[in-house]
Amino acid sequence: MDVFVVQIIHDRKAVLLYLVKAADSMYNISNVFQNEDKRKKGRITMNDVLNAIMERKSVRNYAQVPVAAEDLRQIVQAAIWAPNAMNKQGWHFTVVSDPALITKMSDGCRKGMAECPVPFLKERAASENFHAFFRAPAVIVMSIAEDKFSAFDAGAAAQTLCLAAQSLGYGTCITASTEFMFAGDPGLRDDLQIPEDYRFICAITLGKETDGPDDHVRDRKEDVITWL
Repeated sequence: MDVFVVQIIHDRKAVLLYLVKAADSMYNISNVFQNEDKRKKGRITMNDVLNAIMERKSVRNYAQVPVAAEDLRQIVQAAIWAPNAMNKQGWHFTVVSDPALITKMSDGCRKGMAECPVPFLKERAASENFHAFFRAPAVIVMSIAEDKFSAFDAGAAAQTLCLAAQSLGYGTCITASTEFMFAGDPGLRDDLQIPEDYRFICAITLGKETDGPDDHVRDRKEDVITWL
């Protein structure tokens, strides 16, 4: 091969190597500034799991767009991998994406709240814009076995589900007052196919979030940890 041609090839390789190193350097510098900016905002940026924990918030405003079936499957599947006492897995997840059934659940909740003795719940039920599930396109109803540790297990599963949703770009909100839907419409227990001897523990709304007055991250207390 001609020496001149060899020199050109060598020079091109050198230039390409320089450009790759320069691009890598700029990427690292960019990450440093991005991470520093997040730290200033009080966010941990060590890995994706911690990011999901810090970024997750309770969402009460949802876009009227269905949750992709595969995403919904992955999110609920993640929940059953949550830690639980003696691996009993005493939980059940009813995944509702039927708009008519979600509306029926909300109507039952409104009726149950309206008839309860708690003033602020009665006030909520009387609101013209009331919707127990914030018009989310999907709702996961969690029920548990009557077991000493099932409620704790359900909490772990609920958080796991919410973090899985966060990682896929969906917002969530864990609600417990939605239990009033069974007081307002006892037939909903059968509609939701809750297993016999299981009881409702919470419902989790799920969907793509939109901007709204309730969408914000609340400050965290600083005096709740003791280091020994």
